Amino acid sequence: MLPTLAKKILGASGWSAHLSEGSIEDRYFISLQNGVAARLQTAFAARQSISLAVSDLLPVNIYSLSQYSYNDPAEAWHGLNLAVTSQLDTIGSILVSRLLDAALKPYGIEEPDTFLRSIGPDVVTARLDDSGSGTVTIVQVKDEKSLREFVNKRLGAKPRNETVGEMKMLVSNNEKRQAASFVGDHLLLGPDAHVRLCLEAIANGQVLSASDNFKRTTSFVSNTNPPNVITFTEEGISARRFITVIAAQREARERPANAGQLEEAIKQLRYVVSETRLVEGGFERRTRSAFGQFGTLASQFTPDEESE
Repeated sequence: MLPTLAKKILGASGWSAHLSEGSIEDRYFISLQNGVAARLQTAFAARQSISLAVSDLLPVNIYSLSQYSYNDPAEAWHGLNLAVTSQLDTIGSILVSRLLDAALKPYGIEEPDTFLRSIGPDVVTARLDDSGSGTVTIVQVKDEKSLREFVNKRLGAKPRNETVGEMKMLVSNNEKRQAASFVGDHLLLGPDAHVRLCLEAIANGQVLSASDNFKRTTSFVSNTNPPNVITFTEEGISARRFITVIAAQREARERPANAGQLEEAIKQLRYVVSETRLVEGGFERRTRSAFGQFGTLASQFTPDEESE
């Protein structure tokens, strides 16, 4: 079903890259067919300005952060469902609707309609490391009563109470070890170890908003054309891999890379920042990074030294 759906919805795609302010800017475009982009215009209306206040709730060292911003998250979700299912028959529509709902469960979002109507305009997901072991979801509280009912249902009977600093955290008593914490006007959801790290960072003042690298990256975010989705990803791992590949080439072996200087340089890298927005005819994604897609391709297609 998915290939059939993709053929009906997805059209052409394109990529360009150029040097901009000391970094590589990659631009991607995917066109949408059969009027899907027009159907999404109202539902996917972005906010007039982007707030990254969530950076006050995350540890200073994170692997990635994605913020989804819409005037009305519930309307955006409903519009996405309608746009996709409009391309299918009745049975296909039911199956895809269930698939879309299931896609949110790993982020702690069940019963999307109820949940999305109880929150503010931003939905944030954050990975604290690159292991993929868990994701913290952060939302702004609009209907606290409904969200507390959601938390109680998610964590099950008799969740354990913990205190971190002056903040309360509820932890499930089952093997999933899920946790939730209301901090100011925000709700944090995720594995107990990850939510605890967030609360400890807040209590100690070691939060992402204090990171100089993160501050430098946010200057690239467009204020005149706010994106629907903005993603920040730690660049150290990919940059180290690319530089190691280049240093391993025969031409560079006379002067081997200085490991200490390399690590110091990597620490100064900004985050990779990607902006995704709905534009006329499809989706546009703009990414700024140290080496861009060229760096990714070089790392993937250059043979390892052992294979030479």
